[in-house]
Amino acid sequence: MKQFVLYIFLIIALALQSASAQLFEYRKLDINSLIQNQIVTVQVNTNFDLGKLSNIFDGDITTLARTSGVNPLIITLTFSDSIEIVKSKLYTTAGDGIWLIESAMTPEDLQQQRRTYKVLVNDSSLYDSQWDSLEFEKSSAKYIRLTLLKTTGGNFVRLNEWVLYQYVSLAYLKLEPANITLKPAWQYKIWKVWRASEFDTILIDNSLIKWTSSDTNIAYVDSTGTVFGVSKGKATINAEYDKYKGVCSVNVEQGLRSTDPGDIIVTHISRLPSIDFVWGSLKPDKDGWPSEGDTVTWQAHVLNLSKHYRKNVEYIWGGTVIKSGTIDLPPFNSVNINYKTAWNFDRHQLEFKINPNNTIPEVEEDNNSISFFTYSLSAGFYVEESLYNYFREYQFQLNSGKNCWEDWANNNLRLLNDKLSVIVIDTITNYFEEKYRIDKINIVPDSSLPLDGGNEITSPNFKDKSVDIIRGFPATLLQTNIYNNHFSGYYYNPFYFDQSFAKDILQARYIVDPIGFNVSDNGSGDVVNIKDNGNFIAGTVFLPWQSGKILDIVSKGLIFDHEYILDFDFDGYSIEALRRILGHRATLGNYNPPGNSGVYLHDLPENNIVTILDTSGNPLSGANVRVFRSSGKQGVMYGKYYDSIPDMEFTSDELGRVNLGRCPFDEFGAIFYGMNNANVVILIRIQQDYNAGYRFLDITQFNLKYWAGYKDTAYYELKFNLLPVITSVEENINEDVQFDIRYNPSNSSATAVIQLEHPSLINLSIYTSDGRLVGTINESISIPGISEINLDKFNLSPGLYFCRLTAGIRTQMKKVYFY
Repeated sequence: MKQFVLYIFLIIALALQSASAQLFEYRKLDINSLIQNQIVTVQVNTNFDLGKLSNIFDGDITTLARTSGVNPLIITLTFSDSIEIVKSKLYTTAGDGIWLIESAMTPEDLQQQRRTYKVLVNDSSLYDSQWDSLEFEKSSAKYIRLTLLKTTGGNFVRLNEWVLYQYVSLAYLKLEPANITLKPAWQYKIWKVWRASEFDTILIDNSLIKWTSSDTNIAYVDSTGTVFGVSKGKATINAEYDKYKGVCSVNVEQGLRSTDPGDIIVTHISRLPSIDFVWGSLKPDKDGWPSEGDTVTWQAHVLNLSKHYRKNVEYIWGGTVIKSGTIDLPPFNSVNINYKTAWNFDRHQLEFKINPNNTIPEVEEDNNSISFFTYSLSAGFYVEESLYNYFREYQFQLNSGKNCWEDWANNNLRLLNDKLSVIVIDTITNYFEEKYRIDKINIVPDSSLPLDGGNEITSPNFKDKSVDIIRGFPATLLQTNIYNNHFSGYYYNPFYFDQSFAKDILQARYIVDPIGFNVSDNGSGDVVNIKDNGNFIAGTVFLPWQSGKILDIVSKGLIFDHEYILDFDFDGYSIEALRRILGHRATLGNYNPPGNSGVYLHDLPENNIVTILDTSGNPLSGANVRVFRSSGKQGVMYGKYYDSIPDMEFTSDELGRVNLGRCPFDEFGAIFYGMNNANVVILIRIQQDYNAGYRFLDITQFNLKYWAGYKDTAYYELKFNLLPVITSVEENINEDVQFDIRYNPSNSSATAVIQLEHPSLINLSIYTSDGRLVGTINESISIPGISEINLDKFNLSPGLYFCRLTAGIRTQMKKVYFY
């Protein structure tokens, strides 16, 4: 019985010792480093005649410090903050001795041996050329004093090494997240593992962790710490690193999917080596691409989304077989299958297939292959886990051969590529189309996008320059309900084809959203602040709404026109813009918008000649032509605002033509397109006799002419619906207008003298001798008779000027010379 009790006691003692070993560890203090960083100061009771102080703490027993006949040697260490000491050891030569270590929190306690004072090592024997090591109870101290008394071999005390060990708690491995709830076929990754102690936490690389599951029939964990739901139930994921352990609790709920038989999926195909695009490249058709003849590796990524270990799975590279073989697919693992070839810029199409003969049972077989053109531009996507799992749960309900987010993304690119097949460059040696392929997929934790500045959707990672296009898919998209339709496999359903996804891809290339060319106004002058017949013209017969409150519609859909629910098309203008960068890698960003977004808007002919026509096609000669520019609107995307003062004014020639110059959209030729301003649409007013009309003219017409080869001079025809206008306050017409310029050479001042029969709205415009508009005055003169308007406000320099007065339907021109 006594032997049994003793046996139990030993078992308990060993268990306690093992448990204790998991609670803390010793960490050797680098005293020399602490001294150098002013964390520790040292006081010694004597000088050394051989060696130096740092030799005592350098870890080398062949170096030492020796007193000059002073015995004992006393060294006091002062720490800037308290420290917990649990162990010390000494090494000395040329004689035996004894050593004492004392500690305290204050110098007074150490000297007077009171309160916080402790003896850690008490007269322990020390032998020549041997280590003496002692552990003691954990002690917090700021002052530690060593006393070494030599007992043989004289009074020259030689100390080779003094080592102190700090107490470090080992608590556990902390896993993040510590709890996971998922469904069969879903996956969540344990993103962070920390070795936690009461002093610090140190991040451990997931690849160094040994991962196991308490029940692989419920939850499976791979070598990266990614947890897959297998079937309903609860399990524990165990993480082990060195002697540290941690756990993650997993709850697998009932879902719509099953991992038996599961699915084999070709997720995407990468090209290796990965090459960053060249920022600011002037040769993006060559820079960032492999060099002709370089060896490139096409890498197919195959996911076995099944609980079964699939062995000897067949695969094929090429439409006609150029490489084939078999490969093993562990459960819930992604395996890479490579094909090497020499790079060139010819038009090659590759295809990869897994399980080509369908010998392995799986829930979906349409996602077993990917076909792509080798010159396709690369896309990299960042997907947050909850959205990724949402597609795993519901994508199959479309019954369109798609089973997960990767299937959906590849299908979106396939549909987009099919439409882009109409954009072709055909030369003797090359045939290019704008094509895209997925080069990488990054699954990231929820709420982690964007990773490096930018926008969580359009610019999820500014640092990623390895691909030509990036796009993010945050879990917050699920809150918008755009993916709620699980049953309609048509273009209007984002769960089948997401036009905003395709739009972001094209805009990341440099295409602008043509909706910014549209002009809207609520009828109260909020955008078009111009009146005729006493009323704001927006929404009237002068400028009727075309759709809702839109006055001018350039694009019906955001890059896409999708009037038919079973099909979609691109607007022709965006196609022409895209055609200009075929085969080019990114240059100023691979996100939406890049730095070169809409750079093509500046492609304008030097002279833009507009022929003014009536609705019957007859030229309107001698018509007054006024051009109103948009000055933008603060806080509004693609903001526009047109005030009542014309920015340019012309008289049409005998053929009804006016030359608007290179850029009638801005005085200095600047084009803006984005937040606050989109000055890409001008409003033109023409008046002939008692009739006037309005038309918008946008920059796309100028760009299309330029791309068609008309870089010097381009011609346009604009038809105007002319309507009667009321020109006076009392709706009377001034039959007789007297107008003169009174010039005073003594003070170089000028005054316009106007005599009216009736009250009237007048417009007075000043032009230079070469026809440049200097300024305009619009006034309402309510009293008949003579009125005077001072022209000094224009700060006119010496020279010849023309003053044009319009009152009602009457127009007069006077010239004045300033000295």
